[in-house]
Amino acid sequence: MTKKTEQILDLIDIKDIKEASSNYRRLFDEESILELSQSIKQHGVISPLLVRPIKEKRKTFYEVIAGSRRYKAALMANIDQLPVIIREMDDEEAFELQISENLQRKDVHPLDEAYAIVKFYEKGYTTEEVAKRLAKPASYITQRSKLSNLHFKLQPLFYEGKVSYTQAFDMARLEMEIQDNFVEKYFLKADESELKDINVKELVNGQTRFMTSALWDLSKEGIADKPACKSCPKNTECNLLLFPEFVDDPKCLDANCYDEKEKAFVIDLIEESKSKTEYYQIKFDWRDHKSYSKIAEQYGLINIRSK
Repeated sequence: MTKKTEQILDLIDIKDIKEASSNYRRLFDEESILELSQSIKQHGVISPLLVRPIKEKRKTFYEVIAGSRRYKAALMANIDQLPVIIREMDDEEAFELQISENLQRKDVHPLDEAYAIVKFYEKGYTTEEVAKRLAKPASYITQRSKLSNLHFKLQPLFYEGKVSYTQAFDMARLEMEIQDNFVEKYFLKADESELKDINVKELVNGQTRFMTSALWDLSKEGIADKPACKSCPKNTECNLLLFPEFVDDPKCLDANCYDEKEKAFVIDLIEESKSKTEYYQIKFDWRDHKSYSKIAEQYGLINIRSK
């Protein structure tokens, strides 16, 4: 027979209640909390918070497991006492209940869901295990968790609905260096009315290179002192769950790295051929026609053609 967990309904001083350190939610809707605080001033807290007792320096405090919004609103409303359900539980059970309570809300924000999944990862769960627990496909778990990588300056805008889910996801799957550039160059300079007009996919297309256009062996290490493209996380082919649109034509998400490799490869070709009397033909991307011509002229090569 399963032992029933003992619960105690009580009214305790708000000064003895603490926010759980394990709460992964980063931002709360201040306006909705203010509205809730006004309601609490008039009617009190109707639904009790779920808390667990914790000992700190010989004093017992109560950690909020479920009801963070009510707790914050009660603080704002200057309420002295709160109704609570006190339950003894270990860290693992507290974690499970926090996740369940947050993800079962009808208005759960994608970022909150992302941070919940990250918490599972931090505790050693695999994508497949998280998918099973949350009853979601593994691809959904991978894509949703990536939102936690969204630039910190965009997260508040995403919570407020000023940046769309599509924009947030398209940004979050990029390296932070690229996000930094886009945030400073486009998002922070745009008026609020213009934010949702920013097409991240179009911006990405201008910062990427087609892997099929590479002149070098993608599995070769050390070109321009960089790792091989074949296994690089900036190669969309290495993460098709995040970049399914590039399944047939993979891209490099780091144009600077790609261009450095391209230039280093061309220079190596020129070095190998500069002692030969015949002309050496090099295929190169049209974007760098002038720069490669200069490199060729430096080594006395004149028969350069673009593809």
